[in-house]
Amino acid sequence: MMSRELQKEILVKLSETYGFPDDRFVDMKTDEGKAMYYLSQHELIRVERRRAMGHDAPNQLFNAEITAKGMDFLQDDGGLSAVLGVVTIKIHEDSIRALIEARVQESDITPERKSRIMEALRQAPADAVRHLTVKLVEKGVENVPALIQLIEKSML
Repeated sequence: MMSRELQKEILVKLSETYGFPDDRFVDMKTDEGKAMYYLSQHELIRVERRRAMGHDAPNQLFNAEITAKGMDFLQDDGGLSAVLGVVTIKIHEDSIRALIEARVQESDITPERKSRIMEALRQAPADAVRHLTVKLVEKGVENVPALIQLIEKSML
C-alpha cells in the first residue's frame, strides 16, 4: 500500500520548484519511486523513465516535475481545475415551458384550471420562467424521498 503521506510529500517538494524539474534519479523499486510513478500515471507529476547502465541496473525515474493538475490537487479549493471544470447546463426557456406544460396536462386538475395555468405560463416573461424553474428545483430537492429514488434510478 502506497503511503498518502509520501505522495503528498513528493507533491509538496516538487511544488516548491514548480517549473523546474528535479533532476535527481530515483530507483523505481523504492517506495518513493513507486509513489512517483503512481503520481505520474494520474498526471499529477511528469517523470522521465530509463534503465540505468548495466545488466541488473534498476529502472529509474528522473526529471520529475509537478504538473498544473498536481498544483491544483494541493490547493484546498481545487485550484483553477475547479473553476475551469465547472459544468454549466443551459436549458432554453421554451424547453422549461414545454416540460411544465406537459406535467400540467397530465395533472388531475379541471380543464378550466389547466387552461388558465397554460395561458399564464405562455404569457410569462423569461425572468418569471427562470424564477419558476429555480423554485421547482428547490421543491424537487426538498422532496428527499423522491430525490433519492431519482438518483438511484438515474445514476446507480
